[in-house]
Amino acid sequence: MNIEDLKTAWKAYDRKLQSTRAINEKIILSMITERTDNRFSRVRRKYQLGLIWMFICFSFSILVILTNPFDYRFAFQYTPMVIFAVGLVALITDMARSYMKFEKISLTHYNVGEALKRIIAVYEKPRKFLKYVIYVFLFSQVVLFPLSFLPRNAEQMGWSLALAERLAVEGDALARL
Repeated sequence: MNIEDLKTAWKAYDRKLQSTRAINEKIILSMITERTDNRFSRVRRKYQLGLIWMFICFSFSILVILTNPFDYRFAFQYTPMVIFAVGLVALITDMARSYMKFEKISLTHYNVGEALKRIIAVYEKPRKFLKYVIYVFLFSQVVLFPLSFLPRNAEQMGWSLALAERLAVEGDALARL
């Protein structure tokens, strides 16, 4: 075998090695993209389920406001349910906006790193307003909702005993958390 045949064989081997590396890189990139896409699909599904659940809760709150199943006599007794409904509207709106942003992100249009940066940007956007919405939302359900039954109990027990009973119920509920 002369030197030219050896060079030719070596170049052919080098081309095969380069093509094998390129194929391996494409396979690895494909695996990473597929795995990321699967996780991203799960996040989208969780957002869909969350939106459905919040819409059901919102429907329940509207139903409570319209049908008065708790026999409220005063308009202020509806305050916790109104706060609940408004809080859910704020949460549904934010979650729907985030979901729409997620729908615009596609792993086929961007490389994996760029898509992940966009996903993280959606998660990390400033959410001070939502933090306060959640605080008011929880306060209305943990404190105000049980107190909305106070007028009915006050008629039966008197204001002092009714307030003590409501506070005991709330304290017991908070202790279980």
